[in-house]
Amino acid sequence: SELKEGKLSYISIFPNPFRHNITLKTDISLSDASLLLCDLTGQCVRRIDHLSGNIILVEKENLEPGLYLFRLMEGFVEMATGKIVLIE
Repeated sequence: SELKEGKLSYISIFPNPFRHNITLKTDISLSDASLLLCDLTGQCVRRIDHLSGNIILVEKENLEPGLYLFRLMEGFVEMATGKIVLIE
């Protein structure tokens, strides 16, 4: 299964940096997508599955303050990647 680049042309992330929750808004509606949050060592610290629609809300929960890399996937298609910052 080969990783392919998706057709997402726009993603809005706000607020960034964030304290309690962060919203990702896409230009297309996703179907059964997954969001992976990884720390700078590459360890995935959170995975949110079965996402649909074009707005994703991520709660802080047990995340520690710091820089995280995210990957938004729809099946084996990478729709978007980026950085988010959690502050105290």
